[in-house]
Amino acid sequence: MRLERTRVRLLNQHSDSYRLFLFRRMHEMLKNRGWEFELWFMASSESNRHWNFAPSDFGFAYRFLSGKRFRLVRSSLLYWSCEITQVLREANPDILLVSGAWVHPTVFLASLSSIPVRKIFWSESHFGSIQQRGFIVDCARRSMLSRFSEFAIPGELARNYIVHHSSPARIHHFPAHWCAVG
Repeated sequence: MRLERTRVRLLNQHSDSYRLFLFRRMHEMLKNRGWEFELWFMASSESNRHWNFAPSDFGFAYRFLSGKRFRLVRSSLLYWSCEITQVLREANPDILLVSGAWVHPTVFLASLSSIPVRKIFWSESHFGSIQQRGFIVDCARRSMLSRFSEFAIPGELARNYIVHHSSPARIHHFPAHWCAVG
C-alpha cells in the first residue's frame, strides 16, 4: 500500500525578495519529510514595488492567483481572488498555511472553504503592529482570526495577540516547529 504525501499549500499576499529564502527553506524541510509544498501568491508584487523574479528564483512550486487589488479608506492594499475556492478544490491540500494580513477578502474566502479541514494562520502581528483600531475593526479581526484553530507564530508578542483576538487555538512556534505539525 502506497501512502500519499502530505500536501501543504501556503497562501501568501505577494512575492517579495525578503521572504524567498524562507519559502525555499520551508520547501526543503517539507521535501525532506516527503511532503509536497506549493505557494500561492495573491499578487506578483506590492503596488509600490516592482520586483521581477525569474522562475529559477523561487526553487519551489508556485502560482499567482488571478484577482483584483483595491484599497478602502486609509487601509492597506487588499487582495480579492475568487479563484481561491476553485484552486482549493482542485489541489485538495491536507494543510493550508495562510500568511499575511487577516483582512484580505481572499483569506476570508479561503477560511470559508471546507477544503482543507486543517488551516493554519501564520501571524507575525502583535499589539504594537495594529494599524486600524476601533470597535468594528476589532470585531472583524476577532471574527476572522477565530475562523482558524491553529496559528504559526514567531514569538511571545504574536502569541499574546493571537490569544487575545481568537478562540482557543493550537499554537506552533514558527519557523522552528511549524514543519513538525502532524
